[in-house]
Amino acid sequence: MKHLKFLWLTMVMLLCSTSVTAYDFEDNGIYYDITSETDKTVEVVSSSKTFASYAGNVIFPRLVTYRRQTYRVTRIGDAAFRDCANLTSVKIPNSVIAIGDSAFYNCSSLKDVTIPNSVVEIGSGAFFHCSGLNTVALGNNVTTIGDWAFFHCSGLTSVTIPNSVVEIGDRAFSECFGMTSLMIPNNVKTIGENAFFWCSDLTSVTIGSGVELIGKNAFSRCNRLKDVSALAMTPIVCENNIFDMEKFEEVTLYVSEGAKEAYMMVAPWGNFEKVQERIFIR
Repeated sequence: MKHLKFLWLTMVMLLCSTSVTAYDFEDNGIYYDITSETDKTVEVVSSSKTFASYAGNVIFPRLVTYRRQTYRVTRIGDAAFRDCANLTSVKIPNSVIAIGDSAFYNCSSLKDVTIPNSVVEIGSGAFFHCSGLNTVALGNNVTTIGDWAFFHCSGLTSVTIPNSVVEIGDRAFSECFGMTSLMIPNNVKTIGENAFFWCSDLTSVTIGSGVELIGKNAFSRCNRLKDVSALAMTPIVCENNIFDMEKFEEVTLYVSEGAKEAYMMVAPWGNFEKVQERIFIR
């Protein structure tokens, strides 16, 4: 009986002393999960469930080796760099096709990010509260910018949205206080609710000709807004309160030549007091 008790206590001690990892393997300080043995693909992950695994300048490769097998890095996993307050830059290889949910959540020291052309999807909250982020260059194949993707990136002054994007999620760029101008390309179909809410320094917005729906409060509390250009010939369908009421007196609305009458017949566009027609180069 004493022998069995000793064995049981030994097993408990061994279990307690063994660290529980949240990854399949590590290579040169980067942690990976295998996502497909068939396709030999991996994603970058955190070293533990407490996050904050990375700091400084992080570079990870397109290909890694594990147990004599070569794997391709195709994804930055959910919360992979979450709460890495000392992370300053990341070089993303052109093998990555998706950036997961909350991937860089609260990386307050991250300064700039270049997203390669291989990336198709930016997950929800991917760069949530990256307050030190100054500029973002999105790759030419991104189709979806997830909900809350760049929420409260308060230092963000410039973002280039490529023509490949078709959907901008809810609150995707909300509270990006430093953004001054915005060009939404023609292939975007949907702008989510509160997408640019409280971008307080935003003065000029151009809405591409393909936009079909703008969610509620999309441009609410954009206090310095001076002009809005709507390129679509048919008035864009809008949910309620996409602009603050006082903006209908202050902001100049520019519409395509021959579209003014149609815009003046529907809300909220018909509420603008200053409306001018322009010939836009599409």
